[in-house]
Amino acid sequence: MSLQYLADLETTPDASHSTPVLSVCWTQRAILSADLSGALKAWDPTTLLAACTLPQPHSNSVHALSTDRDTRYVLSSSIDGSVALWDTGLLPRTASAEAGTEEGDAAPQGDETIGDQVEHDAASSRQGPLVAAAPEEVVVCRTDTIASSSDGVSEAWSTALHPTLPVFASVGIGARPSLHSASRDDFGSLVAISPPHTAAAAAPDSSSLFGTKLALHAEGSLLAVGTSTGQVFLYALGQGEDGEGWSLDLLTTYADHALPVRALHFDAKDHLVVGCDDLVVTLHDVRAQRRGGGDAPSATRLGGTVAALQGHRGWIMDVKSCPTAQGRIVATSSTDRTIKLWDLAVTPKSCVCTCTELDEVWCIDWRPTPPLRGGQEERGGDRSVWTATTASTSTGGLGQGSKFVTGGHDGRVRMYRSAGV
Repeated sequence: MSLQYLADLETTPDASHSTPVLSVCWTQRAILSADLSGALKAWDPTTLLAACTLPQPHSNSVHALSTDRDTRYVLSSSIDGSVALWDTGLLPRTASAEAGTEEGDAAPQGDETIGDQVEHDAASSRQGPLVAAAPEEVVVCRTDTIASSSDGVSEAWSTALHPTLPVFASVGIGARPSLHSASRDDFGSLVAISPPHTAAAAAPDSSSLFGTKLALHAEGSLLAVGTSTGQVFLYALGQGEDGEGWSLDLLTTYADHALPVRALHFDAKDHLVVGCDDLVVTLHDVRAQRRGGGDAPSATRLGGTVAALQGHRGWIMDVKSCPTAQGRIVATSSTDRTIKLWDLAVTPKSCVCTCTELDEVWCIDWRPTPPLRGGQEERGGDRSVWTATTASTSTGGLGQGSKFVTGGHDGRVRMYRSAGV
């Protein structure tokens, strides 16, 4: 299994974003990227050519994109307070999908990168981007704001879509997280908010506390909240026996950082990975909190650190683990213009690959695993989910997770592939 990655494809200058790319998201149907002006673009995952035109539900920078477990539904949120839910299943099928090699299908291992390059070289013969039959239908739901002064809910600065249920988390001023409906009928309506003052009580300087980043565990049971002062709060998401009521209970506070937290991610081994402006990435074991049971921990209990990853010379902007490496490989992007891959299976944990770009790298995402097939389907509001907890993984190297994409200050989206495929 090769842990070295090579630059493979990038968007063309005329099709790229005109402002920095703040968020990127790889779904089963397309790669979505969002920029500082509020524009979203969709890219063919085999060629990085423009896949289709998209509606523009936001008027300002979109700094959060998150997906459900099957990467079909995407939640976007903007600095203007607007939140939108996208159904990428309504995007046009790409040429690779028509040929039976859509992302997630079993394509011949040896032809993967060759086919990618051939299609990219033939880009000049394609007559413009594909257009969805009804582009406006791709945006399933939208709200201008979720703020409510009476309920203590601030504008959404960062959001995260629940992996299986029609609900999303939001945070902003005060770092007090809230849960909102992701259903068509009442999109954005408040369903739960953390108890007042719990975040403020756990923070040494609550006057300037601001929620900067959210991450939901793959099982949907834990919510991590990163803040402007460096603290990370870990909450338990609870749901009533009748499936109606929700709760947010503060479990643990992590106080390893003193500068703003910009990156959060849960990996497959129940590590919470935190990236910060102090140039350090920390790992925290959340297995005990996920399993629950016993006495509830104190709201001010401090969590421990498994490891600290050092090597970046700029702010840590994003962190994601490879979906088919079972938590072994974590990728980080930084304002130092690099992407670093870390092997968490070795001691000491170390950087095994560094990719360098010409400008700051703001975001990163891995190619997702195939959607689950043949399982029993459940309905959660307006969204279909599969009951199985994990997708099958490839036995040959990193398999479907052997590629990732980045977005950065120059407005380009770039793709990297494993040197072993």
